[in-house]
Amino acid sequence: MDSSGLNTGRHLGRGRAGSVYKASDGTVSFALKTFRDEAAFFAEKAAYERIQGVGALKDRVPHYHGSFHFPPHASILMEKVDGLMLCEALPSLSSATRNNALKQLEETLHILHHNARPQDIIAHNSCAQLLDFSTTSLQEQIPEALRERQRDLDLNALRASRHVTALPASMQNRSTPQKGPNQEEPLAQEEKLALPLADRLALRHREEEAVPIPRTCPSRPWDASRVPADQALEMRVSAARCTAQLESAFGRPEEALFDEAGAFYLGAVRGAAYTDAGVLALRFELAENLRY
Repeated sequence: MDSSGLNTGRHLGRGRAGSVYKASDGTVSFALKTFRDEAAFFAEKAAYERIQGVGALKDRVPHYHGSFHFPPHASILMEKVDGLMLCEALPSLSSATRNNALKQLEETLHILHHNARPQDIIAHNSCAQLLDFSTTSLQEQIPEALRERQRDLDLNALRASRHVTALPASMQNRSTPQKGPNQEEPLAQEEKLALPLADRLALRHREEEAVPIPRTCPSRPWDASRVPADQALEMRVSAARCTAQLESAFGRPEEALFDEAGAFYLGAVRGAAYTDAGVLALRFELAENLRY
């Protein structure tokens, strides 16, 4: 498409790799994404070109209208999709519509690996559309050994996004969380949802709700018959690490993280002591976050 006939309008949003503006050729409105990073431009351009040949993704992603250099940035032109972020639209959707949209999105993620953040999912005409493909790969291009793991990460992020608007403010004080929009799935009942849920909240600038999650969810009593000890330990250490990162991003982390991280380790390893290499290594890692 010839960019000389395009007029740019208002700023629509900012993504990981660039900014999106409304554009028009005088008849049709488009979304024009300009990139700050050349590598991200080529990655997203290649992703859109590949996606066009995947019939199962038709109407699951915005239509692609080409790429060009729109001074001073490399840009791509795509369909302008109007709608709410899915996590904002969920409460107003009927149960049937919500379940259908989420089912479509899960099917898309089986084909397309994508870091599905809430702001990258738009509810449009009762469908869920994915945006932002600067970090995308078709499943067939991912080594088989990694494919299942990456798909699980995407689906966990999606499920966390489903619950993000239903998070009760007093969750950290409850031993049994309240249920979210889908009454069949208790809020963050699966511990592996704690970290992606915290991440989704932090991205929505709800830090005061994000920080307590990795500090409290993994500290609830573990069902030993359901969670292997090594998995419990990994989750607790990950929670301590995530907490330090979240708190350092939005203010100086509390020094109590030292004790909490050690408690995570000591509570999961029989006979462990504060002088163990595992405790000392974790304390050193968290101390790095306190330097800034």
